[in-house]
Amino acid sequence: MSLEKALDFLTSGQALESDQEDIASAIKSNISYFKLAAQTTIYVVPEDVIVTTTYGPNTQTLDLGFGDTEDKFIPGGVFIIGTAKTGPMILINEDIGELNETLLHEIIHAITLGVTSADENTLGEEELKFKRRMRDLFNATISYLEERDRYDEIESIYGLSELDEFIAESLVNEEFRELLSTIPANKNISILGAL
Repeated sequence: MSLEKALDFLTSGQALESDQEDIASAIKSNISYFKLAAQTTIYVVPEDVIVTTTYGPNTQTLDLGFGDTEDKFIPGGVFIIGTAKTGPMILINEDIGELNETLLHEIIHAITLGVTSADENTLGEEELKFKRRMRDLFNATISYLEERDRYDEIESIYGLSELDEFIAESLVNEEFRELLSTIPANKNISILGAL
């Protein structure tokens, strides 16, 4: 059973007792999807907190610190892979108006970032399929807008800034979902439908 089918069963409430072993197996075989999310700590922080992030050499992790270089204000929320000491974190601005949407957006990063940022040689079959499918849909969206000279949308819509934002925004942002519903993935289905 694929991870997608297992999750569909769980969320639809249609799973039978006889399906439980297959569902558990599908989830266990794709556990790296959830590894970061399971280890993530969520912090609600004051509006004026400034986080300094610096990339370490030859790594995709972020070192978290406080200081006066590369300061980054947190307008809503941010997912940080962290270090061995801090672990992955979600920082949410305590004054954010759309708390649920922002938190869900950052949780999606915690679930998917371990796959989308990983070297393809380290991914299992389902993970690789997911990463390539999401990248193809992201690229198809950008290409469609470029072909129609809609560069202002490409530059101004957060969900089009990079693959990880595309995935998160396509799941939580209604305006972005509306846009994706108008862009064809093929003759029969929109980008949103293909997601």
